[in-house]
Amino acid sequence: MKYFACSREKPSISGLGKTFDTDEVNIKILKSLNRSWQPKVMAITESQNLERMTMATLFGKLIEHELELGRLNDEEDQGKKEEYCIQN
Repeated sequence: MKYFACSREKPSISGLGKTFDTDEVNIKILKSLNRSWQPKVMAITESQNLERMTMATLFGKLIEHELELGRLNDEEDQGKKEEYCIQN
């Protein structure tokens, strides 16, 4: 996932006149994520009221998780480099 632009307006299918509620949009976003995101998806759905959560808040939580995963991967990579240097 890369950084998303969030709109304050309710998403709609303009041609059909269908407007989605906030919780519907949030659920669709969470369901669109792949398996690697499932622990975070479960945590968000269990701990938060998706009707009150804005899309900006949801994306903020997902971006925060993505950054944390990147930090952890960098730390693991650094540890592997140090192990390799010690073994030689």
